[in-house]
Amino acid sequence: MIDLLLKLGGTQGALFAILLLAKRPVRKSNVTLAVLMFFIGIASLFVAFESLDLYLKFPILIRLNWGLPLLFGPLFYIYILYLVKPGYRLKPNDLWHFAPYIINLIILMPFLASSSEYKIQMLDYFTAIPTKGNDKYLPYFYLVQLFTGLQTIYYFTHAKRDLKNYQKDLKNEFSDIEKRKKDWLQFILIGFGVVFFINLLIVLLNTQDIYPALNYTPYFYLALFILVYLVSYKVLADSNITSWDNVPVQTEVVSIDFGGLPGNISAYMEENRPYLDQKLTASQLAKDLDLSRHQLSEVLSGHFNTNFYDFINAYRVEEFKKLLQQENSSHLSLLGIAYDSGFNSKTTFNTVFKSLAGMTPSQYKKHLESKKN
Repeated sequence: MIDLLLKLGGTQGALFAILLLAKRPVRKSNVTLAVLMFFIGIASLFVAFESLDLYLKFPILIRLNWGLPLLFGPLFYIYILYLVKPGYRLKPNDLWHFAPYIINLIILMPFLASSSEYKIQMLDYFTAIPTKGNDKYLPYFYLVQLFTGLQTIYYFTHAKRDLKNYQKDLKNEFSDIEKRKKDWLQFILIGFGVVFFINLLIVLLNTQDIYPALNYTPYFYLALFILVYLVSYKVLADSNITSWDNVPVQTEVVSIDFGGLPGNISAYMEENRPYLDQKLTASQLAKDLDLSRHQLSEVLSGHFNTNFYDFINAYRVEEFKKLLQQENSSHLSLLGIAYDSGFNSKTTFNTVFKSLAGMTPSQYKKHLESKKN
């Protein structure tokens, strides 16, 4: 059953890779995900079709799949970078991510280039011929598995950090972040970490057991494929999954003298009410104020002790309170008033309002009504 699932998974992996490459507009993040899906699919098919008959018929395939998991971590990490790093571009010096796999190929090259007869002699896993002493690559196989687990921990740590920074930077640029938060990516990232960590534990526990009673490899690939399948489905189904292509790249902020900037910003907010624009960004507000985005960010952080997201939505909450108390708004729904106040999503409105007012919008409305009575 597990072999059948892997065969189906490998086949669907190829299909999803084609669909990702065909998706318009073409994005480097989707191309990276397609390559990842392709290699996981290839590795899954190797595991699913692995048999003595296959290798006797096609000796060239023997151990050709060794080390393929060394590509999974780097490809998934690069995919995340495309999504969460403003202006990220894969550069030649980024190729060091793939150095472990290239070194693996160099180490395996003598075996891969050897004769079919020699390769078949090493198939003691299937033939039960005791060739432990002759197979010098067997310890290397465990070493690759161990290194793959440690490598994944490295990428998991860095990807988690970059995702956290991304979610922090969102609040410095956008006044509505619900469609950009990528909470689903946090779930997938944790899933990858758990799968590889469990696999690392299994490798450590079976170091002395050349032929463990239960082969965990098919389950590892099945879990891995499910995770990448979920990511691919999410990308194909959701047009909002993009990178930060149109967002200014953050550079080092130089300290500035606030002077009269805080007062000017507050006056501009009161007089022009830019927060009513549901698509308002920090870049646009900075331009309207004749400031750089960095200057605006530093004033908000250093003087107002807040970020752009909280700063703008605080004004929207106050606007909502004013509109709610007007007699001509009685026929409007709470959400309708929220939209008129500049909010662009129900989730953001409810979350921000409760955070600032200490109660839900409906509770606040009842509170006002009770005061009138």
